[in-house]
Amino acid sequence: MDRVSEKRPLLVNTKKQPAKQDDGSLTAQVVLRVTLTFVFMVITELGSLNQTLYIYKRASDLNTNNDTYTSVQNLNATNACGLNQSLASENNNQKLAAKWTWYFDLVVHGLGVLSLLLYGLYCDFIGRKPLLIISLTGEALRYAMMSFINYRNLPFVFFFVPYALSGLTGNSYLFFIASTASIADKTSYSQSRTVGLAVFEVLIGLGGGIAKLGVGYLIKYMGYLIPMLTCFGAYFACSLFVCMFIEDTIAPSSYKHLTFSVGLKRIFGFFYDKTAFIGGRPALFILAWSAFMIIHFARTSAYGITTLFELKSPFCWTSEEIGWFGFIQNIIEFIIGLAIMKILQCCMKDEYLAVLGCLSNIGIFLVMGFATTNFMMYACKYSILLNSCAKANMKMDINEYSLV
Repeated sequence: MDRVSEKRPLLVNTKKQPAKQDDGSLTAQVVLRVTLTFVFMVITELGSLNQTLYIYKRASDLNTNNDTYTSVQNLNATNACGLNQSLASENNNQKLAAKWTWYFDLVVHGLGVLSLLLYGLYCDFIGRKPLLIISLTGEALRYAMMSFINYRNLPFVFFFVPYALSGLTGNSYLFFIASTASIADKTSYSQSRTVGLAVFEVLIGLGGGIAKLGVGYLIKYMGYLIPMLTCFGAYFACSLFVCMFIEDTIAPSSYKHLTFSVGLKRIFGFFYDKTAFIGGRPALFILAWSAFMIIHFARTSAYGITTLFELKSPFCWTSEEIGWFGFIQNIIEFIIGLAIMKILQCCMKDEYLAVLGCLSNIGIFLVMGFATTNFMMYACKYSILLNSCAKANMKMDINEYSLV
């Protein structure tokens, strides 16, 4: 099994490399990719938050037998909270919305695991650019379908089709895989790769924060359909943008020799290859990898649940208030938090920072779980300063225990 050293760019090991770029062309490609990443995060967060609020609104109307509105009306996701509904009714709305959200997540992530294994297997042979196009086109078609379902006010069950399509095309994860692989292609582990990944993380936070702020006002003044149509148009435009302007960082090569069984060995054989780990022992790597997965699972799972929690009593937040809350959270976590992490790295080991990050996550969920006022919810934002330390430093630990 071929191995790639983290101490040099991934592109060094490719058999066929693209022509060397001059500084002007390389700078232009960096600017184009930065712009693409920022726009992608804006679209992704806008669509995700809009869909969560839309599902809650539909669940509320279903429980009150009032599922007859048109999505182009001026709808506020929380206009009945604490006024015309009892707490028991709000809890039923939350349970129904959480149930359907869970069903949709099972579809998109269940199919996504299988598709990402396939795309990840072939990405070194077909290049990174096709993965970007597949991801963006799949998301464009997904929001086109959801816009039609929203406009026609079709039952929840119809949403399984666009979510299944999103899973088959890799969802947003495929975009991140292709983008981070492109960074690895052009950078070395000990030098510019850290800077490239840090910039990537900042773009994720900034784009997501702006999207959360904007979608709140879009929903307030235009309803849920316009944000969905916006996502469709923006994803489609981004896919055209990639086709016309983004250059691949790796040249395509033949993959005829790559059968399904060989592909599985390439993916899972890594965990059985003792030469891939420091000291020939995979236990530390598997332990670090498991810890990272647990942290990522907890944070990802809490995203939609937190939004549903904010919609019901005693908060009854409107879409604008949820947007502002998410905007502040992203700025603190991805920009201020990353800056503080870089300062602390001068005097602390990565392992200690990871522990601080885990404690920060614990503090956030504890305070939020017992929160009964807006002040307590916003107090969580101060705990989120070190939230990114856990995830970022666990990534570093995984690299330290692996030789590939």
